[in-house]
Amino acid sequence: MQAAAFDQYANDYDSHFTNSVIGVAQRNRVKAFTQKYFTKSSSVLEINCGSGEDALWIATKVKNIIATDASIEMIKVAKNKTQHSANNNLQFIKGDFNKLETIFLTDRFDIIFSNFAGLNCVSETELKKLSNHFSNLLNEQGKLLLVLMGTKCWLEKLYFMYKGETAKSKRRTQKSGVPTQIENASFLTFYYSPDQIKALFKPEFIVKEIKPIGYFIPPSYLESFIAKKPLLAKLLFSLEKRVAHFSWMANRADHYFICLEKK
Repeated sequence: MQAAAFDQYANDYDSHFTNSVIGVAQRNRVKAFTQKYFTKSSSVLEINCGSGEDALWIATKVKNIIATDASIEMIKVAKNKTQHSANNNLQFIKGDFNKLETIFLTDRFDIIFSNFAGLNCVSETELKKLSNHFSNLLNEQGKLLLVLMGTKCWLEKLYFMYKGETAKSKRRTQKSGVPTQIENASFLTFYYSPDQIKALFKPEFIVKEIKPIGYFIPPSYLESFIAKKPLLAKLLFSLEKRVAHFSWMANRADHYFICLEKK
């Protein structure tokens, strides 16, 4: 159902998030944390590539990148962008991340990258299986770079409590998943703390780095509010940079970046 949802959303994704004030600010934080891992010798596999915005940027820094997404419409949007790109080391492929080992039978990568909560659409049981799949797709000491939504976003709690929606202020702690609606399709979203990810991936990976993304930059559903207040946005974005290296804040942010290295 996730693919169906994002098929319907593909043509609007960039205008609603990628090019939004919040989307640009959060993506800049992702770039700040991940750029040191992308080198001219790196081979990269991106999963949940969406409209291809990250893949186009990564392609300027690495040897080669294959970007995948289960949504064929997202892949179409991404491929359209390459018409205006000089990067010939970038390939977009439709592919569900649960089936990557059947797609890449012999390929191995230095980095697997997933941005903006693609893996929050996956249950704990599925994540455990993916840990093994990802390990098999990586070279020795390969890196898994993930951006996920945590369980204790303080801005979200404050927002829903202000609105008097107490149940929603606690939704990220629901282990059974939170029903999510995009266009006419629905699916479950699961929220994971860094400690949960560490435990789920422990058999194959060790944690190297954890950083907050969106501790002061608000969740994307507050775009209409923040876009009208440029001075407030500037202040919040400045504060975000100041807390960039406090890993203990990660689970209290809207998203967090976690780097795992293959054992």
